[in-house]
Amino acid sequence: MRLSVRTIGLGILSCCFALAFAACGADREGGGAPADPDMPEPGVESPLAGEIALPEGFPSDVPRYPDAELISVNVHGADMLVSFETTGDPREVADRLERDFASHGWSAKTFHEDVGSSIFADKEGRDATVMVTRAAGKARIDLFLGR
Repeated sequence: MRLSVRTIGLGILSCCFALAFAACGADREGGGAPADPDMPEPGVESPLAGEIALPEGFPSDVPRYPDAELISVNVHGADMLVSFETTGDPREVADRLERDFASHGWSAKTFHEDVGSSIFADKEGRDATVMVTRAAGKARIDLFLGR
């Protein structure tokens, strides 16, 4: 599989996000910045829960993990970051997503690390990078997609 500069860049960006997510609990151990009082505690439903939808034009050939709950959407131009939460082991979730990407015609490769798994996929000039990590007892799926 050929990795483009854009895919590698998205991979580096996704690793930064994963490290940021992993550090979010630092204030509970006595270090880090104080918790934001306006942010719900992990596992507490946000007042906006249920109001989030996939962005218009989200590609139908990008697989979604079964029963994964959409928790955030960020769109910047032609690029988007879409995040989900689900139950299950992050490694198993990543392996399933890699198979699903392949079944939708994407070229995909998964890399497993202690902190989570990364999937790099491309199809017809489009790139997708997926990070699957453990967060608040669930598997968190962060999908970075360049259209």
